[in-house]
Amino acid sequence: MDFVRACLAALLTVAAVGLSPARAVEAINVRTDAQAIENSTSLEIRGAIDELPNEQRRVIELAYFGGFTHAEIASMLDAPLGTVKGRMRLGLHKLRDQLQGWETVGA
Repeated sequence: MDFVRACLAALLTVAAVGLSPARAVEAINVRTDAQAIENSTSLEIRGAIDELPNEQRRVIELAYFGGFTHAEIASMLDAPLGTVKGRMRLGLHKLRDQLQGWETVGA
């Protein structure tokens, strides 16, 4: 249903601007393809993160999704700063190895 609403909104906007229906459909298809690629990328990255050991996964989630600094994460986890940095480094290396060779279709 959201797709139908998005299409209708796009068609109404395109009609107001004066583009042809063919150009409107092309624009919608490009947007839909980009969303599919983005969703696929997110799922691939989330799957790779979920495979990490809990300690490494936790610091990466706090840093990249929570926006916390290494020092803030160390304080929250009651762990030495060097331990947090080490877990981050190891986790990012594992993510790189897991995702190596994986490319998005639109890249």
